[in-house]
Amino acid sequence: MNIKAFLPENEKIQEHVAYYFIFNFEEQHISKTYFNYPGTHNLVTICNNFSTELIEGNLMINEIEEKKFRIDITGRFTKAIPCKINGKIKGITIVFKPLGINQFCEKSFSQILPEAHNDFPYWKNEATALEALLNSSDIKEIAKKLDAILLSFYRPFENKIVSDTLRLLHEDFTNNNVTKIEQTLHVNRKMLLRQFKKHLGVSITDYRRILRFREAILLLPANNENLTQLAYESHFSDQSHFIKDIQKLAGESPGNLFKQSELVKGTPFFIKAK
Repeated sequence: MNIKAFLPENEKIQEHVAYYFIFNFEEQHISKTYFNYPGTHNLVTICNNFSTELIEGNLMINEIEEKKFRIDITGRFTKAIPCKINGKIKGITIVFKPLGINQFCEKSFSQILPEAHNDFPYWKNEATALEALLNSSDIKEIAKKLDAILLSFYRPFENKIVSDTLRLLHEDFTNNNVTKIEQTLHVNRKMLLRQFKKHLGVSITDYRRILRFREAILLLPANNENLTQLAYESHFSDQSHFIKDIQKLAGESPGNLFKQSELVKGTPFFIKAK
């Protein structure tokens, strides 16, 4: 997969953005299907001359002749999304950390992204500056300009319940279930569930499931042939729960998934080329 990944230079942006990347840096013609798997990040992509359409769970990305600038957002989803790409498509993507996108848009996450993939209309006043970056090959200059554009949109997001819940989940997603979080934070359960879903786009239960799945991916290289050990080290109670959760998120058994998929070097992307 032709990806050039690089980090923000501004410290404030680094708090909320995991990294930037340029897809198809060498601008080659691509005709492939990739399976994108659930994760905790959100992606905002700027691109020219392409169309996107979500059809029956398949994300179709096609090059078009018409000159058309787009800003798209891909959010948290709870099952694998086949992504079919066709054309000489180059894009720059901002990979936001959990709650990262919330810092740069005044809308709640549920308003920003009603579906797994959607047009992102909120930065259109910077469309000219963003589009110009697509013609640059200077990584350092792109990072500097992206930082500056994002800073112009920066609106600190404050929601203690959601922030504290995320902290607890990332500290210990195994033991910090909804009941434990409710007791630890001394908050109303309905409010907790509603606020988390509103600003993160998924339920606490699904977010925990995604964290466990991602833990398994990181541990995969050391446990490639031993799914029982992988299930144990990923904090699944037993192998049957491991198989069930992987099947739910990826749409296939762990055995098939982990034999045919891999992390893209230098990124948190775990993809399967069809």
